[in-house]
Amino acid sequence: MAVRRKYGFNPAHVRTAKARVLDLLRMFSERIAGRRYLLGNSLTALDIYWATFANLIMPLPEAELPAAPMIRTAYTCHDGEILGAVSDELRALQRRIYETHLELPVPL
Repeated sequence: MAVRRKYGFNPAHVRTAKARVLDLLRMFSERIAGRRYLLGNSLTALDIYWATFANLIMPLPEAELPAAPMIRTAYTCHDGEILGAVSDELRALQRRIYETHLELPVPL
């Protein structure tokens, strides 16, 4: 409980943040539909931001993104609603950005 107070934890903020995350994931899923990149036909910073941010929801496999087990567990989303809001196209974009524009495996 002391940690919650120290960092200003408020359950209402959690609900608000989750709703915002869901809105953004749905928006990105709609944006990518039928496109190669989020903002059209060429790579932008947004695509790279997405690919790296997506590791906070669905980290790349251990062989590609080494992490301490505690960190991997903390950064793997288990919320079905959030995972369901990530379209197959967004998942593919994460993979494509790493394979085409970033480095795999991610260096330590």
